[in-house]
Amino acid sequence: MNSKNVFAAAALIVAAVFAIQMLQQNQAEARQSTAPQQTTSQNTQGVEFARLQFEDEDSVTWLIGGNDRVRTESVKATYRRLGGSGRGSFADLLNQIGSDGWNLQQKDGNVWIFSRRAS
Repeated sequence: MNSKNVFAAAALIVAAVFAIQMLQQNQAEARQSTAPQQTTSQNTQGVEFARLQFEDEDSVTWLIGGNDRVRTESVKATYRRLGGSGRGSFADLLNQIGSDGWNLQQKDGNVWIFSRRAS
């Protein structure tokens, strides 16, 4: 076997190894890029939203999801309806909402948007 043949065989082996490594790397990247998308879609499927809207100083509307029943009532009445047993101040209402697993996502003027994992 002359040196040209040895060099050609070595070049073919190196090219084959390089191609195999590139193929494996592309497959690993494809698996990694699809994993976060699946996780994200699974996380958003189990989320519900609620809205707390202030009508005036003492009147609020608490809506969960697509509930069509609009119930405007006092802060204290909403607090009691949600299971609170304290004084029923605005701070008490927010604490009660938080203790039910709701997290504040956005505040826009007199509208507060909350979310939590669906049960």
